[in-house]
Amino acid sequence: MLTNATIIMIIGVIIVYLFLFIMIGLMNLISFVLSYFPEEKPVLVNAASSELEEIAAAIAIAKRKI
Repeated sequence: MLTNATIIMIIGVIIVYLFLFIMIGLMNLISFVLSYFPEEKPVLVNAASSELEEIAAAIAIAKRKI
């Protein structure tokens, strides 16, 4: 009974390590493939545009009340 549990535990540990090695290999492969694509540029939020949105929202609320 103890030997069966030990064998099952060893098989489980081997499966976990195989899964981890496969995942690490896939992550390295994906990073290698994605290195050929351009990086995403961050979108800069303009402070003036947010002020205009607030003004537009205030006008829309005022029109709804009338």
